Amino acid sequence: DARVSLGDLKMRCLSAKVGFFHVGWNASCWDEQPGLRIGQTVYEKGLGVHAPSELVFDIDGAFGTFTADVGMHGVPPERKAKDAIAGSSVFIVEGDGKTLYTSSILKENDAPQHVEISVKGVKRLTLRTTDGGDSNFDDLGAWGNALVAR
Repeated sequence: DARVSLGDLKMRCLSAKVGFFHVGWNASCWDEQPGLRIGQTVYEKGLGVHAPSELVFDIDGAFGTFTADVGMHGVPPERKAKDAIAGSSVFIVEGDGKTLYTSSILKENDAPQHVEISVKGVKRLTLRTTDGGDSNFDDLGAWGNALVAR
């Protein structure tokens, strides 16, 4: 089965919006800590975003499954403002406008949550993160090993 990292599909990304910084293609969105990670788990491939974010990919119905580990990158304690709350986000996957997956609210220090869903026949795959309902302060999210497979 052919597996393709979404971090390597920049040319098939139709639109990319993030709350701050930039999309991290196989990297964090935060240049001060460029390694893509969820907590202490490091990922070579995937997408780094700051909520609210939305990435739309043209996958043209060519793939059957989408998999990823989702969670928060986390800001080191020494870099956090004294009264800052922990970053949090909800991760959402949509196929052709239909919601296929919604995570619980994930916070810094939560373990990665694994996603494995069918995207059979999906032409436009959308990955979104929200601010978790408590502002988007420190909401650095990661789609670790975000892959589509035939």
